[in-house]
Amino acid sequence: MTEPIYKLTEKKPEQKHGNNKGQVLYFLSKGEYFISASWNFPPMEATHWQMLIDAPTPTETTEEIQDRLLNEYLKDAFPKAADRVAMYPLIKRAWRYAQDVK
Repeated sequence: MTEPIYKLTEKKPEQKHGNNKGQVLYFLSKGEYFISASWNFPPMEATHWQMLIDAPTPTETTEEIQDRLLNEYLKDAFPKAADRVAMYPLIKRAWRYAQDVK
């Protein structure tokens, strides 16, 4: 089901129309493209607007997952924080090198 498109001259978006980031979808007739922006600050050349779906919840990137797993490994392998701090750059460099070699 699609949301109706409203003319900005006939109906202005309100806060309740914004998604979880407070944005709506605007149509700019001059360039014939859509752009998302804050519900209360339409782009100057916008002529229409439409409600926008909620943005997805943030998820970890592959690099963030790898860093988290590396930190968990280091905590297990090196109980002393000073040892972990000393080993992290070396292990991280070796991990990145191994990824590039693939």
